[in-house]
Amino acid sequence: MKNLSLALNGILLLAVGILYYFHFSASSPEGAKPSKGNSKKDSLAGPVVKPSDLKASDIVYVNLDTINARYGMIVDNSKMLQKKQNVLESEYQQLNEKFQKDYEESGKAAQSGMLSGAALEEVKGKLQIEQSDLQRKQDQLRSIEQEAQKKLSEVQKKLYEFLARYNASGHYRFILPFSGSMVSPVLYGKPDLDITADVLKGLNEEYNLSKPGK
Repeated sequence: MKNLSLALNGILLLAVGILYYFHFSASSPEGAKPSKGNSKKDSLAGPVVKPSDLKASDIVYVNLDTINARYGMIVDNSKMLQKKQNVLESEYQQLNEKFQKDYEESGKAAQSGMLSGAALEEVKGKLQIEQSDLQRKQDQLRSIEQEAQKKLSEVQKKLYEFLARYNASGHYRFILPFSGSMVSPVLYGKPDLDITADVLKGLNEEYNLSKPGK
């Protein structure tokens, strides 16, 4: 079974930048004239921002590789889920080896005539139980993958909510995800537009305060 990953995906978080575009560009740029034509149709089209209307400070980015590696919520959840997966995989391996051994031994015994009647039925029942145990263990492993997806959704929600508070003043029109290890909408960004350190610091502060006993 593949290793679990809680890494934030740049494609999924591209929505963060798009949402910021619609939210913080809701008002027309200064000097822009209202468009003519069908008002209903125009309202559905959404705001339009020309490249010439944007300043460098309107657009910043967050390095997801750094967030993935150093955000406590991701690190802790990844360790917890990986530990659970390792335990279940070990248990599954032991059950599978026992089942294969019992199955081969019972098959040989049946072929040699050593098992028949009630004894054969008893062995069949035992193998069915072992097979059911294997299936339950497989289901438990699949449930961990589902749990990982749920945790990832929670992380993404935390990040979006934090960015909304971080940019409450509406200073930035775009907050985009950058990654050197995944497909990223940002191919290049000037270092002074990188707000990762601030975001990571804020995320970890909030996460640490949310831990039990804090």
